[in-house]
Amino acid sequence: MYILSIFWQQKIPVWDRLISKWLLFIVLVNFANAFIQNDDPSEILDIQPKCVLDEQATFAISRAKTDYCKTYLKEISCEIASNPNFFPSSLPRFCPIKNGNFGEIIGCALNTSINTTSFIAHHFNTSIMCIDFCLKYEAPFAAYGEFTGHCNCWRIFNNASVSNIFAINHTCSDWFADNDNRSIAETVTLYRTSFVPVGTGFKPETPPNQISLVFFFLVSGRKSLRQNERYLYRELSKLCDRYSNIVMAKIRYRTTWGSTTRLLAELDVYKQLIEDLKWNFSFVISMSESDFPIKPIEELSEFLSMFPNKNFIVGDIGNTTEMLESSETRSIFVFCDNYLYRLGHKKFIQNIIYEFGSDWTILSRDFINYVTYGDDELIRGLRLTFNFSALPSESFYHTAVINSVYCDKYIRHNLRMVNWDRKRGCTCFNRDVGDLCGCSPVIYRRSDKKLFAVSRNIH
Repeated sequence: MYILSIFWQQKIPVWDRLISKWLLFIVLVNFANAFIQNDDPSEILDIQPKCVLDEQATFAISRAKTDYCKTYLKEISCEIASNPNFFPSSLPRFCPIKNGNFGEIIGCALNTSINTTSFIAHHFNTSIMCIDFCLKYEAPFAAYGEFTGHCNCWRIFNNASVSNIFAINHTCSDWFADNDNRSIAETVTLYRTSFVPVGTGFKPETPPNQISLVFFFLVSGRKSLRQNERYLYRELSKLCDRYSNIVMAKIRYRTTWGSTTRLLAELDVYKQLIEDLKWNFSFVISMSESDFPIKPIEELSEFLSMFPNKNFIVGDIGNTTEMLESSETRSIFVFCDNYLYRLGHKKFIQNIIYEFGSDWTILSRDFINYVTYGDDELIRGLRLTFNFSALPSESFYHTAVINSVYCDKYIRHNLRMVNWDRKRGCTCFNRDVGDLCGCSPVIYRRSDKKLFAVSRNIH
């Protein structure tokens, strides 16, 4: 895997300017070298697990091809199974933008008198579970029937409905302890989840100027074609020798699409950018080898300069429900032997919002410093959790930005237009066996030109 970046400079030859004006950073994934795991043969032991394994963990271990991987999966599975606090059960939200506090009581009302509609409903044993559920689905209000367990999530709470609350700032159970003249089953307690939509603002904050950017490319050779991989590595090495602003990462990574090692590789690269290279950059732009720029670099630099410290991350609110209900989001994944194994399930972390979207991002230097070196309870817990999650780069940054103090630096756009033709890009759904299946974007064809006609110009 490789990562590419380019840095702005001035008054240099035309060809060199196209390369040298941007910092070029490359990370090579060498499928022949081990990543993370210790391949010392003396430590490869086919031991019996010292715990009761999850059915999925047992199935994963049975399919592992090497003794090392079998042992590694057993040890990880037992460590998780024997420690109920391995993953955080709850994390704090530090976002300063909120509508009230999590769990704040609005009051008790007759369910039939509230003039609003719920967009999702469920049953829970406690009100906290209901409030957290609605927060996960990015709803500002939760209505919980304490005597029925019924939970409704509301995006809108009409002011006219406030008059129908007969016990303001009290739960229904508290009110009925002293009053017994209404039908208990028809009442609900209304709570705030504290959720407020963020990331929709797109207004320039400063005049345009030239800033330094890093393009971050992940380029993989085909693991089935070792010769192809070596050729790619040699040619990129020549490029690094020719241009001082083109650098390959120190470590070669084993990775595959959706693997847990993708996030770890990215965070290690950010450390190298800051600690070793000491580049004075403003943004890091993750790139694909299939990206086709449609704006000159000068315009991109000026455009981003007007949004200092902002983070351009596509978080799809409409996709939240689908992702929260998918088994992949709640599963524990471990990468071993160049394969992503599913070991079981983990619970959602309470009190935070999960956000999902594209792994093509534009991150500010301040936010990169936070996700890489931050030591508060929130970011520590997220780094641990997403280290055992599939597609971590498609959720980690999104979840971190919306729950942290950087939530007001969030822009739901990554300056890209991607062709997601699900019928053509999701062929793996037709297969019966697989730990994870996902979709891929497809190229634009002449028949897709209508898509460009409706695309808005955000500059």
